[in-house]
Amino acid sequence: MIRPLIAAALAIGITAPAFAASDQFRMKIDYNRAALDAPATAQAEYDRIKSDVTERCAKEQADIGLATPIAIRFCEKRTMDRVDLAIDHPAFTALHRADYSK
Repeated sequence: MIRPLIAAALAIGITAPAFAASDQFRMKIDYNRAALDAPATAQAEYDRIKSDVTERCAKEQADIGLATPIAIRFCEKRTMDRVDLAIDHPAFTALHRADYSK
């Protein structure tokens, strides 16, 4: 039982760099900076942006096969990290950290 788990862990570890190499893309993110100033609208703006990123990552990673959900999650996290840096707003950063701390 331990060997298959180790093999699976090694397979994921080996394929992660392939995901990183395969999901290099540019994506224009439209957002309303004023919407980030109020908590209710900040959450809606964050959710909309994350939905756009998830949709794009799903399209980019569609042909990976069995590892598609892992690739999408990896792409989504990395892209949202970059969006957070680009937007550079405390409310967006707090929502992003809370979302990925789960």
